[in-house]
Amino acid sequence: MSDTDSAVLLTARGLGKHYGSGDGKVRALDGFDLDVATGETLAVTGPSGCGKSTLLHLLGGLDRPDEGKVTIAGRAHRHHE
Repeated sequence: MSDTDSAVLLTARGLGKHYGSGDGKVRALDGFDLDVATGETLAVTGPSGCGKSTLLHLLGGLDRPDEGKVTIAGRAHRHHE
């Protein structure tokens, strides 16, 4: 594998997403980090309610994280309050 093949395509750092507030606040993701290299294949698995769909929505740009950032092909996508 060449250096180009192993270049990081997607990076997630400190991703956090929550729903609700106060005592009813649910943290779907809390400080999640991930690096995906060009050409790499991943599977996201886990029990119902563990944050799989939330993670995919954040990585795909369908939703914004409450904390952290996603970088795709060197371009940062940050949540601004």
